[in-house]
Amino acid sequence: MRKPNHLFALLIITLLSACSPALGGPCPVSQPEDLSFVPPEPMPAEAPYPDMFWHGSETLWTMLPKSGQWEQLPLSEYGYGNKLVWWSPGYDWQNEPEPIFELVAKPLEKLGEEYHHEEATNMYTGDLGSAILIGVQFPYAGCWEITGNYRGESVSYVVEIIP
Repeated sequence: MRKPNHLFALLIITLLSACSPALGGPCPVSQPEDLSFVPPEPMPAEAPYPDMFWHGSETLWTMLPKSGQWEQLPLSEYGYGNKLVWWSPGYDWQNEPEPIFELVAKPLEKLGEEYHHEEATNMYTGDLGSAILIGVQFPYAGCWEITGNYRGESVSYVVEIIP
């Protein structure tokens, strides 16, 4: 009869925790790929800020930090607040001032929890055009999967909120 190998079990737990935020591992934040996403024209091919990159598809995209982290977000009694900006071809802030947009935020450390945000508004800048703007409250810092849904299209990414 074989004795249980406690060293082997410890090795497996260590490897799992190194890969899983739910077990205390690093956050698998979204990073720019080798061939980064390029939004359709007339958007600029590169994000207008050197520490950011475009992420998404030709039908829905956003801008993310290259570090994968959101730091120094304002903290209130509701958690960490942030305003997220999304673009989609054909979206016009004047024709759709309150877009039907859903954002789902899931903490990777606490499986089964999710937070829905649906009160989107709009914004416009001369260089980036019309965009969807949505305010979000994250109840605590950590590793979050964010999914934006607009007109049947979805884009997801992972970001780490640093206190």
